[in-house]
Amino acid sequence: MRLVRHHSCFTLIELVIVMAVVGTILAVTAPNLAGFVHGRSVREEARRLVAVTRRAAAVAASQSCRTIVWLEPDTGIYGWRRVETYDEDGADEVSFTAADGITLTVSPVPEEGTCEITFRPDGGVEGASDLVIRFVAGSDEEASEVVFDDDRGIFVVSEDEEREATK
Repeated sequence: MRLVRHHSCFTLIELVIVMAVVGTILAVTAPNLAGFVHGRSVREEARRLVAVTRRAAAVAASQSCRTIVWLEPDTGIYGWRRVETYDEDGADEVSFTAADGITLTVSPVPEEGTCEITFRPDGGVEGASDLVIRFVAGSDEEASEVVFDDDRGIFVVSEDEEREATK
């Protein structure tokens, strides 16, 4: 008795058709995915700035010194530094550069080009209630704003606040 084996496999035509369908789907969705990734990096940049402000406030309160968060809108560089410290070796300064394609704007526009936010030794902030820091990638549709929440005394990403309010 002879055994007959049946091999099931795809033909070359079937593989070509599947590859064409997958290629078409990728071609249609790729621009939307690029916008999604770009928008996410804008939000992440705004959240990183919020983390910088919270770190500066924590250092000011824990070490009883003034700290400054500074932003240079022209270059997209921002960071924080400790001032008025008794520890000579502990002069901290940390800086970050916004990701490629992301611009940074500050409102109201600083007179000297650099915006400074001062945190007091108690961790409170001086004169930030009307400050709006905006990260933009490409068009205005891909933007995130960092604002000062007067009620809580901290900086927040405004769109994150709107999401929490609607929950």
